Amino acid sequence: DGLISFDSDVTLAMNQSLRLYAGAFALGAGAGPDSRVALAAPYLRLAGATRLLLDVTDTLPAAKWADGYGAPTQQASNAIFSVAADVVDIRDRVGFGLRQDIDIKAEAYTIDRRGFALVDLFSRGDIRLLGAIKASIDTALWTPGNVTLTAAQIYPA
Repeated sequence: DGLISFDSDVTLAMNQSLRLYAGAFALGAGAGPDSRVALAAPYLRLAGATRLLLDVTDTLPAAKWADGYGAPTQQASNAIFSVAADVVDIRDRVGFGLRQDIDIKAEAYTIDRRGFALVDLFSRGDIRLLGAIKASIDTALWTPGNVTLTAAQIYPA
């Protein structure tokens, strides 16, 4: 349950599918303010990292968008996160950029990662908002910047 951070420009094109699960998607500390992240695949899923604990005394890194957890970062960004696919699925809580105080058993620290000025999700077919894997949460897409959704159809699935 952590961040996927991009330290510079990234272009990634897959021949079949790309499935990314993260507490949030963000820029790395050393990334330029105008970084570009471009992801492409016939099928692309962006999903929040969700995992059920088998033992309530276990500790998971908790850098994620969720009630009582992360908040939008206040750091400015001109970066762009773009997706191109035939089908795009969004599941669980998907967030871009994050500020969060984390207190685990061994130490306490703060994560503050820039998000993107624009999150551009393009599908030649559908953008589907899937039901969350856990009944206690809703699927949501959160970003401190702008969002562009382009598809033949956009719907909850």
